[in-house]
Amino acid sequence: MAASITDTVRLGAQTEFGANFRHGYASKAGKSSEYLSWRGAVSRCTKPHDKNYNKYGGRGIGVCDRWRHGEKDRSGFQCFIVDMGDKPSKKHSLDRINNDGDYSPENCKWSTHREQCNNRRSSKWITLDGETKTLVQWCRIYNHPRGRIHARLKAGWSVDDAFKKALVPSGLTRLKVGEIKSSC
Repeated sequence: MAASITDTVRLGAQTEFGANFRHGYASKAGKSSEYLSWRGAVSRCTKPHDKNYNKYGGRGIGVCDRWRHGEKDRSGFQCFIVDMGDKPSKKHSLDRINNDGDYSPENCKWSTHREQCNNRRSSKWITLDGETKTLVQWCRIYNHPRGRIHARLKAGWSVDDAFKKALVPSGLTRLKVGEIKSSC
């Protein structure tokens, strides 16, 4: 079985493309998505001219020394790959577990877009029946429209009532208990 690219980096092997590609994560087609993820994290945390610097480096978020400068005979990128490994799929990207923490082995993982959407500073966290999830996750579980639940909560409903009281379909109004009339 052929060695993975992670193994190539761990072993410090050179590639057929020469010294410019010593980490083994480039091909004739260009830079790997793992390399671009690492380079993007370093840029947005350390370069004030990066368009996203104010959301990262400007907030005090950094990149651990090992990933920025490397150690011993490994570059920062090589250390990143040894710590993070290959992306599980093309659908994964670099995600910080704690959004206020640095990019480091203890605080990073490969996540899908859906997982990352639930790990934003703007996510609304709700505890229901002793379990905490984002509003979007609870809406998916209960199969409720997010906008309607958000409106209920904003109107002062309890979390329990907002999710567990029956939803009246759009276009219908209640007349009496058990009797529904179309508004058309």
